[in-house]
Amino acid sequence: MERMRKFLKFLSQRIVIVTFLIFLQIMWFVGMFLKVTSYSQYITAAFKILSILVVIYIMNRSDNPSVKLGWIVVILLFPLFGGLLYLTIGGKQPISYLRRKLEPMIEESARHLKADPEIEQELKEKDGSTASQIYYLEHQSGFPAYKDSKVDYYPSGEDCFKVMAEELRKAKEYIYLEYFIIEEGIMWNTILDILEEKVKEGVDVRVMYDDVGCIFNLPSHYADFLRKKGIKCIVFNRYIPIFSTVFNNRDHRKILVIDGDVAFTGGINFADEYINEKQRFGYWKDNGVRITGKAVYSMTQMFLQMWNAFALEKDKLDYEKFCFPDPIPLKKKLTDVIDFEHKVDDKYYYTKGKYKGDIYDQLEAAMDDPDTVYQWRRKYVRKNMSGVVPTLTANMGEGGHNVPLVLTHTGIRKLTAHECFNTQGFPLDFKLPSDTAESRLYKQAGNSVCVEVIHRIAENIISAMN
Repeated sequence: MERMRKFLKFLSQRIVIVTFLIFLQIMWFVGMFLKVTSYSQYITAAFKILSILVVIYIMNRSDNPSVKLGWIVVILLFPLFGGLLYLTIGGKQPISYLRRKLEPMIEESARHLKADPEIEQELKEKDGSTASQIYYLEHQSGFPAYKDSKVDYYPSGEDCFKVMAEELRKAKEYIYLEYFIIEEGIMWNTILDILEEKVKEGVDVRVMYDDVGCIFNLPSHYADFLRKKGIKCIVFNRYIPIFSTVFNNRDHRKILVIDGDVAFTGGINFADEYINEKQRFGYWKDNGVRITGKAVYSMTQMFLQMWNAFALEKDKLDYEKFCFPDPIPLKKKLTDVIDFEHKVDDKYYYTKGKYKGDIYDQLEAAMDDPDTVYQWRRKYVRKNMSGVVPTLTANMGEGGHNVPLVLTHTGIRKLTAHECFNTQGFPLDFKLPSDTAESRLYKQAGNSVCVEVIHRIAENIISAMN
């Protein structure tokens, strides 16, 4: 009796019913095709000629050679219906619907994803091989490399899940989830409880999951269940009883973005086997990473691409809301804050034999642009590619690292303490204390906040208050 009950439950599952209906459609098409071709040798000849024309067409396409060869073999083995089969599923027409949806969103996000030439240059100086790999990834994926970011690795789902829950509880503005598998249980129910609380606090919560990935785990109306809780939800590429290869295109992403400050990805889905609360195949070993800093922006853009491609118009998100502010055009030149013409005290200059090692030789070989600020980075010279002064640091006056350097008419030298303050926005006639050691002045310049930045922050605060 128990076996019969389980069998009936299995037969009543949506995937079984939909698959059975698709199978009936395939059998009907095959039957009709065989019946039609049996009526006339002319019809049979027409399908064979079609197959020959399709082979010629395939040979002239710019597809992957192995894919082309595979289709040609299939068509030659089954000349009667091989050409028709290719026209049905081989030309990838079924996914054109998805492509039409996604491409405008990818183009829109591309306007906001720009590679930083300074980062590229720094990578080339440090490791040419790594720089080449990152260049390839940037141009293939459309997502740039970032500095000022951190990645934390979690070797198990249990470890990652704990941190996920902690970060979700801190959310103030939005939570975006895009996952292949969601299954009710300890893991997802814990997440869902937090999401419900955050909705009550006014946080924008959006969930996107793959229909086939969840077809055994969630009821068909689960999206409505989430929407009633105030969670906006999209089910990607629903599995419906119509024969089409579009169902082979699934969303396997695992992305969680919180407030644009924290993001998670990896191999972990929201189901109990990923945290070993349920063991289907023994201990489940998967991992996850937490990303913080500027790189979270790319994760946000990934979610926006998919969400805006398939959301209703009223639920689409504005890309501008998540973008970094546009750069403010520079009004000052380096020559406005740094004296390239006149000689300064000899202690600021680098000359051959003045310092141990081959520092001067490296500087002389690398510094060839008088309109650029360079930095000595312990073992190599870094050229700033953006036409601005690089970030000043507190230890720059100690001589060992991050020393800002310029090529002037009078030689290679480091910036004076006063010039460092000038680059931070202090007036040219600003007076420095005369009784303070110069190393301390460099430190104060490196620790100070740019005057222009403070001014703009104040303006934005006043604007927001008004």
